[in-house]
Amino acid sequence: FLVFEDFKTCGLQGDVTQAFDERGVKNHFFYFFRAEGRSGKGEGDRGRWGVGKHVFPRSSSISTFFGLTVRADDRKRLLMGHTILKSHRIGTTTFSPDGYFGEQLPNKLVVPIEDQTVISKFCNSFKLKRNSEPGLSLVVPFVDPDFTLAHLKEAVVCDYFYPLLTGALEVIVETSDKSTVINAETLADVTLGIDSSVTKELVPLIKLAEWSAFCRDQEFIKLKPCNPERPIWSDDLIPEEHLKPMLEKLKAGQKLDIRANLCVR
Repeated sequence: FLVFEDFKTCGLQGDVTQAFDERGVKNHFFYFFRAEGRSGKGEGDRGRWGVGKHVFPRSSSISTFFGLTVRADDRKRLLMGHTILKSHRIGTTTFSPDGYFGEQLPNKLVVPIEDQTVISKFCNSFKLKRNSEPGLSLVVPFVDPDFTLAHLKEAVVCDYFYPLLTGALEVIVETSDKSTVINAETLADVTLGIDSSVTKELVPLIKLAEWSAFCRDQEFIKLKPCNPERPIWSDDLIPEEHLKPMLEKLKAGQKLDIRANLCVR
């Protein structure tokens, strides 16, 4: 099984009995467990299409995962499971593809388990580290046999190298006998240690991102605003006093930090 736990987050907050999408209602629990292809995030938020959560059932040979959440607002510990099957029929009865693990209300809606004895047994069985810290812990049983530790490290390095470099994120990848910390200090070494053509190509990009992440604002060469009606690259965008120093840097093989303005309607 695979365990994924996040910390310093707020957990799946919201009404656990909400069964349908209600416009304007922010409900992380509903959008994670019940909504498909939708998210409660706004236009500018990452993950707003609501498809990233399907990585977890996709990683299971039986398309199943369990979620334990501790919510920052009410401090509740809740446990629920979700499986995604094919639409199927047994005898004359037709079943929908979604199945839930939890407690069923009289109206047939399944809600999360709140029995702390059951939740503690679940945490012990799957060796979860979460106690009362807000956030979400996911357990994926019967992990796809093609999914390896190297794949997980590669995914972390390729998709999250920038927040790792800036210190906004730290990832710990563990097995029963080995632990790898991936952060700003270890990123380069972890990347080089993965035997993959993808990560080898990524090393120069990581070095460039590391350099750009710590460029000071006063170091940027700011180009002149372009024509908002017809933005094109042209020589006159470069301030004349910067042209000679820029050429000298390029000839010396040095990097340039440039900020360009673009009018977006």
